Amino acid sequence: EAIEALKAMGCDRFVFDLRDNPGGELSSIVAVLSRFLDEGNVVLTKKDNEGNVSDSSVRVVADDPNSEIDCPVSKRDIGKYKGLNCVVLCNQNTASAAEVFVANFRDYNIAKIIGTTTYGKGTVQSYLPLSYYGIDGVLKMTVYKYFPPCGEGYDGIGIEPNVTAELSDEAKQYNSYELLGKSVDNQLMEAVKYFK
Repeated sequence: EAIEALKAMGCDRFVFDLRDNPGGELSSIVAVLSRFLDEGNVVLTKKDNEGNVSDSSVRVVADDPNSEIDCPVSKRDIGKYKGLNCVVLCNQNTASAAEVFVANFRDYNIAKIIGTTTYGKGTVQSYLPLSYYGIDGVLKMTVYKYFPPCGEGYDGIGIEPNVTAELSDEAKQYNSYELLGKSVDNQLMEAVKYFK
């Protein structure tokens, strides 16, 4: 909706600012990325400790009456924003599902990635309530590792941008919300150079 509203106002260049974005639900990021990819494109591959592999790929789910997917995607939305003139900003606090976004834009050559290496959270955790055993609390366990389309894991390493741009000392005086739109945001100024 935000892209459509901005396009209606004449905007034809977009910066996706994922700096300090801790991520979110996998189904949400697959739905978002579906708008930039082709049907069948693999968004990420999950591998468990026994070597079992499954993938999340772009597919039509909204038109399927049996679908119970949290974030449905209709056929008309898949690839809707392919070719959008855009760049992506990331930093050391870009994590989890936000890194999946960054990795897909990099691996499918959708946009230049500008900023600093991301956090490096390429795992999925599951929670096991201990109340069944008469104990208060939960056990949190890693059950999968994520692999982006290129196949190279980034857990504990992060994703390197195409163009490294450290935030200037002047820009560091602001928190991420205050920094938005300020001329001292040298990372944003660097990103603007890479519009197609």
